[in-house]
Amino acid sequence: MSQLHPLEPLSATELGRAIVLLRTLPEFTPSTRVISVMLKEPSKDIVHAWPKIESPDREAEAVILNPAVEKPSSRRKVLVL
Repeated sequence: MSQLHPLEPLSATELGRAIVLLRTLPEFTPSTRVISVMLKEPSKDIVHAWPKIESPDREAEAVILNPAVEKPSSRRKVLVL
């Protein structure tokens, strides 16, 4: 659990951890491109209840693209940091 505000942007450490996790996915190959990595926002109930409750585990949402095997589109992945 984190004491950060639930909507605090991902830190550099969290971004790095997300990239490491993405690289462990079977569909991640040398041609895969990371388009974006951002905070997956928690529910409004959690945001409004903070700081009375602890922030939930933080999650990142990533958009990846592998042009070698896919049409020009992207896939979303949710990662628990």
